[in-house]
Amino acid sequence: MDRDQYQNVVHTFFDCQSNVITEIFGEFLAAMEAEQALPPGSCMSQNYETAQANPEIHLLPGNLKDARDAIFPYFWGTDG
Repeated sequence: MDRDQYQNVVHTFFDCQSNVITEIFGEFLAAMEAEQALPPGSCMSQNYETAQANPEIHLLPGNLKDARDAIFPYFWGTDG
């Protein structure tokens, strides 16, 4: 591997690009803010019969409502 390829690999995987990381976290926070503004019924998953039959599940803390909670848990670290 020549020096240019080596530098390219190091730059791609090991240099911290703070603006890119900040943008990613900004997208996460924007998605969380948008979801918080919705009433509980709007968040209800259309794919899960349990969520459709029990809308109160969206008001109980710590419940896994749907696949989005794998990324945005209601309380971080308590959905285990």
